[in-house]
Amino acid sequence: MLELTRPLYAWNVGDRPPSDQRLQSIAAASRARWNLPHRPVEVFTVTKRTVSLFGAFVDARRIKQCEATHDLHFTEVYLRYRHQSPKLAANWLGEAAFPKLGLEVLHMKDPDAFVISRQGKAQRIIEFAGAYEADHLQAFHEHCAGGAAAHLSARGWTDSDNPFARLYSTAGTSYELW
Repeated sequence: MLELTRPLYAWNVGDRPPSDQRLQSIAAASRARWNLPHRPVEVFTVTKRTVSLFGAFVDARRIKQCEATHDLHFTEVYLRYRHQSPKLAANWLGEAAFPKLGLEVLHMKDPDAFVISRQGKAQRIIEFAGAYEADHLQAFHEHCAGGAAAHLSARGWTDSDNPFARLYSTAGTSYELW
């Protein structure tokens, strides 16, 4: 298990986009943290409701090691929120709370979690980065920085009539990469 004390990168609406050099640096950091040897970790299983709170999926297949690693680390992020920012954690919706828009809308991402406002807008998008490359990070930034809203708008989905379009702002949505 990695010790997750803070995000690898955080972007807020109004910030400058990350430079190519910054994206390369984040990508290098995301890859470098997986160089330690694997070791067994004790795991407890939970109810389907708990699984959905953490943004995981319940299905009949055996979970892959990389998926288990992702879910365990993402759980650590959620627990950090519960401890440090309980009000934000109370508005946390995991990926499983939403349909897989990436299967339906070209170029849509399906982030790991959203912190949702009372109006149904994403205040923050949370993503746990595996061994991401700079181009993947750039695409994720573009998604959060207004690209998602543009893709949904192009489908005719507006924030006044569609809860998924309401998630994203045309000005962008703040995000954290853990």
